[in-house]
Amino acid sequence: MDPLSALSVAETIIQFVDFSGTLFKNGRELYKSSSGASSVNQEIDLVVTNIRAAVFKIRRFLEVGSPAAAAGSLNPTEQTEGDALRRICDGTVVIAEEILQRLESLKVKGSKHRKWESVWKAVQSSWSEGEIKSLLGRLSGFKEALNLQILVYLM
Repeated sequence: MDPLSALSVAETIIQFVDFSGTLFKNGRELYKSSSGASSVNQEIDLVVTNIRAAVFKIRRFLEVGSPAAAAGSLNPTEQTEGDALRRICDGTVVIAEEILQRLESLKVKGSKHRKWESVWKAVQSSWSEGEIKSLLGRLSGFKEALNLQILVYLM
């Protein structure tokens, strides 16, 4: 075997060992977790749940809390800004719900085969990592748009 091929095989073995070690470490964390979720997923869940709750409060304010809206005296610009804010709120909720559903699917339930389920959920978490990061990036974009729209709405 030529040296380049040997180096390639060694690199592949090292990557496999590293991936396996990470997988079993994550599986062990899931197995020992009382909530059935990894600490990272618990943090993401907390943040996304809080963003969703804030958006529900903003929606409620837009529906009944605004004195101008309640009096029906919004000018066309204010109405357009309110509509834009509602659309941003709707998009934020959709992304938040998608993230929360994805995180729920990665939780270990209390089955009698908890060890194997923990390893399987760790594998699924590894596969889903990029998807969750992408969703979090989209949620961050909605959050920034929400902040900007609220500032404009309050002016």
